[in-house]
Amino acid sequence: EIIVSPYCHVMGAYGVALLAKEAQKVNEPSRFRGFDLSERRIELAEETCKLCQNNCTITHANIESVAEKPSWGYLCGREPDEKKARLSDQFDLFTLRDKLLKTAGRVPELAPDAPEIGIPMSLTSYTFRPLWERFFGRLGYRGRFTSPTGSETSKHGVSLVAGESCYPIKISTGHVAKLLDSESVKWAFVPLMVAEEELTELPVRTFCPLVQGHPAVLKSSLAAAGYDVSRILSPAIDFRCPEKTTVRRLYEALGETLGLSIGEIRAAWRSAQEAQEEFHDKCQSEGKKALEAIKSRGETAIVIVGRPYNTFDNGANLSLPLKIAQYGYRVIPVDFMPFSPELVPEEYRGVFWTYGQRIIAALDQVRRSDNLFAVYLTNFYCGPDSFLLSYAEQIMGSKPLLILTLDEHGADTGYITRLEAYLDVIAARRAPAEVCPIHIPRASHEEFRRRKIWIPPMHPFGAPISADAFKAFGYDAEALPVEDYEAFEIGRSKTRGDECLPACVTIGALLKKFRDIDTDPSKHAFFMPTAPGPCRFGQYALLHRMILNDSGYADVPILSPSSTNTYMGLENPLRRRLWLALLTGDLFFKAGCHIRPYELQKGETDRVLEEALNILRVAFADRGGDIKGAISEGIELLRCVPVGGDPKPLVGIVGEIYIRCNAFSNEDIVRTIELLGGEAWLSPTSEWILYTSYLQEFNAREKSLGLRALIGANLKKHFLQRDEHRLYEMAGELLKDRHEPSIEQIISEGERYIPIEFRGESILTIGRAIIFARQGASLVVDCEPFTCMHGTISDAIFQEVSQTIGIPIVNMAYDGEGGQNSRLEVFFANREGADVSV
Repeated sequence: EIIVSPYCHVMGAYGVALLAKEAQKVNEPSRFRGFDLSERRIELAEETCKLCQNNCTITHANIESVAEKPSWGYLCGREPDEKKARLSDQFDLFTLRDKLLKTAGRVPELAPDAPEIGIPMSLTSYTFRPLWERFFGRLGYRGRFTSPTGSETSKHGVSLVAGESCYPIKISTGHVAKLLDSESVKWAFVPLMVAEEELTELPVRTFCPLVQGHPAVLKSSLAAAGYDVSRILSPAIDFRCPEKTTVRRLYEALGETLGLSIGEIRAAWRSAQEAQEEFHDKCQSEGKKALEAIKSRGETAIVIVGRPYNTFDNGANLSLPLKIAQYGYRVIPVDFMPFSPELVPEEYRGVFWTYGQRIIAALDQVRRSDNLFAVYLTNFYCGPDSFLLSYAEQIMGSKPLLILTLDEHGADTGYITRLEAYLDVIAARRAPAEVCPIHIPRASHEEFRRRKIWIPPMHPFGAPISADAFKAFGYDAEALPVEDYEAFEIGRSKTRGDECLPACVTIGALLKKFRDIDTDPSKHAFFMPTAPGPCRFGQYALLHRMILNDSGYADVPILSPSSTNTYMGLENPLRRRLWLALLTGDLFFKAGCHIRPYELQKGETDRVLEEALNILRVAFADRGGDIKGAISEGIELLRCVPVGGDPKPLVGIVGEIYIRCNAFSNEDIVRTIELLGGEAWLSPTSEWILYTSYLQEFNAREKSLGLRALIGANLKKHFLQRDEHRLYEMAGELLKDRHEPSIEQIISEGERYIPIEFRGESILTIGRAIIFARQGASLVVDCEPFTCMHGTISDAIFQEVSQTIGIPIVNMAYDGEGGQNSRLEVFFANREGADVSV
């Protein structure tokens, strides 16, 4: 039993009062101001302390009838009468790292009056400052980096960001606005950072979607606030691409604007890479020396893990690393820890975020070192950390780990309380840490054929037809029932709570089914495809593996083909049939949406759809089944449904693929639209497969993979599109005005707001919404999981898009609790005489 005091909210204050009482000297008079303090006039004044790079905002209080003027806000811990910042020797590695960051890229011979390029000291600048400082220096420009984050910059950024986002993105927006506010800065440089170079065993090392999408969201948000965003230069930088691709992108973004030749840019880029490598190597060598010295002295040290823009930005982290040092513990920057692919445990090498890989490698070393402990600095709304924190706890096992979540609302008081408790724990700890590897059962195709494969119920027609496609090739597959609230609660009980909703409901549906049938784990498997990022979807399989192990199903394997190569982990004939299954499911679901609002006999469309689905499933489950004939028969049944009535408002549905297609997750958005008097048009699941195929062709060009790879990718895309066109030809008049635009058209429209180099659903969501408006939609609904990173980006940009296309776009962030769809009533209520009761 857990007993919670009814006065728990004041227990901390009561504890401090008791400590103060104990500390008070005998017969010493109290300095308590009196209970009438709240009735006196108190005037507050702020100033910025310039004694160090913290740029602390110091608040002074002038209290009526009190001579003393108390002040607070000294992040370094100095007293008000001290004239120097209070530093700690235990903080020396952070100080050294800051010095290396600021000197590694300098160009000494740069002229004092060199023109300036403004660069925000935010996000990836805490890693790549040497790169850009050297790059622009070699081109004759001085990189003017903004000063460290202060409260004014933070507050301004928070006020400018459209929609929800993590704190570092808000901070960075404030930094860029500060540059644009400066009359001496003509250009602000905000590159779109895609990924770091490939490493052995770590072929994908992307930055998170919010970092990648930052330039696009930034421009949209600042343009709405009246800033001239044409002054922002944003080339796409993907270190996996060959030099000629990167130089071309830099030239396209900077050449004409700054008067630079492609040869000058190439030479500057090469020099910049040398500076960045020098910085990295110096951090690693200094870290190695420091770790050896700490171990030889038997010291207990604390590694500060997290993204650089959390661990090194004192304005974002409230100088918590310095405060830890002031308690007498040496603090070690995460990039001073040794890093190589071999240091990332094998089961975590599918983590595709570059900073996440460093965090995992550092934590694994901390677990194995008796004298090292870790403090993990994260953010509310951090998408990658919603998964990485679970991995971190798994890696650390029994070793204490402190996780501190930073946001714009935090003062350091609550953090200090937790920090002190953590330091008490590690001071008393002597037991070695347990090793907690993740058991990953291996299974061949033959093994999967001996088990029942459960398929998540993403699409009402696509999922069961796909299960039958598996059956045609000797697999015993079945679609899980559509989730309900019980499945959601099961999934939520097994996750942290801040993962995206599909990760929760899919594993919840599987565990509920296992409970219902009291299953033998040796007879079952789970189908959960994956992707190489940057979206969190690619981490579902690993998180689900951990949950299955923890739930007693460690021997249930997961079949997890990847979008990297359009899911080539499956045999080609099966992949072809699964593609047809998705297309067919999309086609018949769309037909139902097109017919049902106009049916003359209520329920007739659903009855006919069920009959058609049964015919389709029989054909798909038979290796020699007449799929074409079954599709034609189903279409003919639907043509016979009696319809009539005036046209209804058309509502386009876009967004994250699982949420927009899954009736439980989106609270049955299609039926809601129909009950409100509209007709729904859902973006199909096939859109994503066509997009991954398009990206294969794009990658072949951008990465210079050769003519063979380019031709192969082009042929694959051609065959996929040909199948889609044939199905619409079979539908004929039934769907003549409901054809999907080509994937090239969608990307072309989305690329006006999101660069093609930024991978993921944002560009599809935005591009499809624009085309929906052209196809006659009166409203677009964007369905996303709560905290979805791509949804956050789309949400911010949609405010601009909606004004451009002239129709409303409603952003729906679903969390499984219900009540979102009621927001649509106001849009339908604006139609004169509309009955909007649901």
